[in-house]
Amino acid sequence: MKDTLFSPFSLPDIETAISRLIQAIERKEKIVIYGHDDVDGITSTVLMCEVLKGLKSEVSYYIPNRLTGVYGLEERAVKKFKAKGIKLIVTVDCGTTNHQEIIFAKNVGIDVIITDHHEVSQGIPPALAFVNPKSSDSVYPFRELAGVGVAYKIAQTLVRKKLEISLSQWYEEYESLLELVALGTIADRVPLSGENFYLTELGLSVISETVRSGIKAIKEISGIEENRRLEIDEVNTLFLPLLSVSRFENSSLSGRNDACELLITNDLTKAREIASSLKQRSEKWQEEAESVCCRLGEIMEKTKLADREKILVIVEERTGIRFLGYCAGKLKERYLRPVVVIGYKEDYAVGEARSIPEFDLIEAFKYCADLFKRYGGHKQAAGFSLEVKDIEKFKGRIREYGENYLSNTESANPTFI
Repeated sequence: MKDTLFSPFSLPDIETAISRLIQAIERKEKIVIYGHDDVDGITSTVLMCEVLKGLKSEVSYYIPNRLTGVYGLEERAVKKFKAKGIKLIVTVDCGTTNHQEIIFAKNVGIDVIITDHHEVSQGIPPALAFVNPKSSDSVYPFRELAGVGVAYKIAQTLVRKKLEISLSQWYEEYESLLELVALGTIADRVPLSGENFYLTELGLSVISETVRSGIKAIKEISGIEENRRLEIDEVNTLFLPLLSVSRFENSSLSGRNDACELLITNDLTKAREIASSLKQRSEKWQEEAESVCCRLGEIMEKTKLADREKILVIVEERTGIRFLGYCAGKLKERYLRPVVVIGYKEDYAVGEARSIPEFDLIEAFKYCADLFKRYGGHKQAAGFSLEVKDIEKFKGRIREYGENYLSNTESANPTFI
């Protein structure tokens, strides 16, 4: 199965990225791994930190919290890195749209390597290296890698070049990384075909006999017996809620993330404590999310929105931004059409959208791009921020786009429980 995986050397800018990483390791420069706050970003962050620590680099991580910050690279975080003497930022699962922040980092003397897999909707970013299979200059034969898949390819190339080991040695000595790849790939809902299928299958086999304390702890509190192979549905229901709940909680601006700490630690007692806390918090969040989703469903029923619109846009001030994506996904499943849920954050609005296979959100958002402060994501899951005053303009614009690009869709006879 490993023989079916592609060589990473056809990823764009990968040789530039590897050369700069080796230079940073040899010079003892401080490196920060800058991740996205979802499970794909968390597993990517842990993977890169483990590999770089194994190569004796001075590496730390930073994951912004969506409730106190913004998606992707932040200028205020770059200022912190400068004060701490960071010389190199490596993003994982983010950074493609952060053109201004990359320029700011360069201006204060910090190099930036972007590793990502999101759609390149606003041109190639001005980073030292941009490793993304969806870049316009990419010849990599598989476009659909998750962010953690890209991180895995970079780690493989870095280790093999730095330690001068064979491919078989890489697979033997770094097999545990595959469980991180499987978790992040399943979580990010990328197509489980091609290379993603093989990476996930390999990773699930590793999880069944894991030596990673964090995964052991999750299996224990979930009642999963040792050495049993997990199904993808079990990963979705037992692992992912625990690993994702931190992104929906208020936190400090430290960049620390409990799910990262769970997967990084080698202390099983500590891992059990973190996993137990995450499970309790996840269950509470799930209850709140279901309540919010039911309330939005009632609004949909009262307004008869689904009877007259092809793209469903729901704006409700009471909807906390930590529930936007969940509600958009649930409503999309029930109404079988694209859904955008918009909430308020401070003095601006934030939207999360989930779509059906026939409708490309990134192309739709390009049609509205002049209204956004920022936007990005995938064809079927994307987000944005905009001024409150521009919400009505957005609703009109996105509905206009939908009229042109969506065929007539019958209502799905939704029921809310």
